Amino acid sequence: MLETRTSQIRPYVEAAVLVALAAVLSNIVLFRAPLGGSVTLGGSIPICFVALRWGPKIGVLAGLNYGLVNFLMSGAVVGIGPFFCDYVFAGMSLAVAGFFPQKQMLAVVLAQLFRLFFYVLSGVLYFSQGKSWDVALLFSLQYNLAFLVPDTLIGLYIFHQVYRSGVGKTAPLKAARDHRFGG
Repeated sequence: MLETRTSQIRPYVEAAVLVALAAVLSNIVLFRAPLGGSVTLGGSIPICFVALRWGPKIGVLAGLNYGLVNFLMSGAVVGIGPFFCDYVFAGMSLAVAGFFPQKQMLAVVLAQLFRLFFYVLSGVLYFSQGKSWDVALLFSLQYNLAFLVPDTLIGLYIFHQVYRSGVGKTAPLKAARDHRFGG
């Protein structure tokens, strides 16, 4: 009985710990862009670990919490649209990694591309200030790539080192398989 309960709670506890780690890493800022966004010490990587280990369902919850914690720690006052695009949806999009547990590096890259999509969407919809769509899209894409590419490369390096050390290779428990596929 206790073992079953522990295995049911474990994904959420691990996710909470990794959200906290992600918050710490997100606050180790190597470069801060003038209009928002920053290069961190791989702040989103722990959320990708959650998604890879426990699947997209737990990954979405971890990503949502990561986005909300980042918003609260940023002190930024934004409108409702940028709040959802830059924090909620961008954080939750990291759960995409959970769909590719056998291809970890690809999974992390795809998760970061989905994150980029929401940042660019936010820039086009909410920060274009009367520019034409093509100009707004190009500016938003260039601006967001300027900090997200280095942030992703640092994150991928850290992910590779951690995974190579054996930490990321722990086999998911039966509970992980159950959570991953909705059981």
